[in-house]
Amino acid sequence: MHYTKLKNKGFIGLCFAATFFVACNSNQSSDKIADSASTPSYTSPDTAATQAIPVPADTMAAVAPPDTTSSAALKATAAKPKRKGSATSEKAPPVKNPKITIDKTGIYAYSEVAPAYPGGQTAINNYINNHIEYPEAALNDEKEGRVGISFVIDENGKVTDAHEIGKKLGQGLDEEAVRVVSSMPNWVPGTVKGKSVKTRITLPIIFKIEE
Repeated sequence: MHYTKLKNKGFIGLCFAATFFVACNSNQSSDKIADSASTPSYTSPDTAATQAIPVPADTMAAVAPPDTTSSAALKATAAKPKRKGSATSEKAPPVKNPKITIDKTGIYAYSEVAPAYPGGQTAINNYINNHIEYPEAALNDEKEGRVGISFVIDENGKVTDAHEIGKKLGQGLDEEAVRVVSSMPNWVPGTVKGKSVKTRITLPIIFKIEE
């Protein structure tokens, strides 16, 4: 009887020990799983995709091919200097025995004493050549020629009613001739019987491109 009780007690103790062992192992597995879940994962960065190797600027400049197009354009521009244009005037030939007549607007075709520009023909040429702006289109097309400008010198010597006459030269030359003549300083007016009168005169303007 006593042996049987001891045997039962031993069996119960063995079962209790086995249960305790299983419980401990279960807790350790759970802890490992929890630790594994809470530990952040680490992924190796893709160094080939994210890391760029800097290249010095002087190395890039040495590797880059020279801009031959710009160099050629600069050489062509330097080889062909920009051309310039000039303008002068011609003195109209004198008229023998001109008829002194006046039109309906009070303008004389000829006066007894013709209008005169201070300084004479040389001063006229200097003024025109210094103030003319040769049109770019005419320079590009190498346009030259003569433009006739008719205008009136009034009783006070002022230039009025300037306009081109005859066939137009074009390329802006006619308009430029009118502009320059219209901007001229006062002339000495023409006179009839000692009185200042309005007198119409014609001034040819010669455009020429300088070499």
